[in-house]
Amino acid sequence: MSFLTHEGYSCDEASNGKEALEKIKAKKFDLIISDFQMPDGDGPWLASELSQLKLSLKFILVSSDAVSEGQSLYKAGLVDFFLSKPLDFKLLLTKIRSLNH
Repeated sequence: MSFLTHEGYSCDEASNGKEALEKIKAKKFDLIISDFQMPDGDGPWLASELSQLKLSLKFILVSSDAVSEGQSLYKAGLVDFFLSKPLDFKLLLTKIRSLNH
């Protein structure tokens, strides 16, 4: 996500869902951008865990092949946006900026 750093955002990365959850519990984040498919806790699992923690952060889920599942999570209110891959970086930036207002 170096393009986000280039845009002035501070970013952190996790290699799987469980690592992401531990980082989120240890540090304050405003936004999570997660792939749908990850080892050790996928995107839907992470969204569900975060919902239970009642944290006030935004969640963008991305996937190349789980479009209907991603849209279902969006409709259920577990994620703020669902974006399909290949990722359109201009669209991603637009969505991020819209979440800040």
